[in-house]
Amino acid sequence: MKCLATLLMITGLISNVMANTFRLECLDADDGKTRLALIEINTDAATVQVYSESGWRTAVNVSIADATISFVLRGTNEPSSATTSVTINRANGKYFAYAGNSARKDGQCRKVP
Repeated sequence: MKCLATLLMITGLISNVMANTFRLECLDADDGKTRLALIEINTDAATVQVYSESGWRTAVNVSIADATISFVLRGTNEPSSATTSVTINRANGKYFAYAGNSARKDGQCRKVP
């Protein structure tokens, strides 16, 4: 009986943690096919991870509000890599990214498993 109670409690904790973490796939607004970002957001810990060719990268200056999610993704050590500032509208999924010396990227985000 104690094992069953423990199992139910652990299951509840795991589902609670999982419920506050979700992924967004953001596609280019122009063609609707080009992936701009795959983002994992944890609202409890206020953390954002962004997937790139080299793996998952942690964003900084994360802000998770009722209306928006915003963060900064620092550039890599490569000279061509720039810091990117991202804002996502939580109501409609609009994605806006600004990188140094380039035009704003507009996209649309949707939840993915």
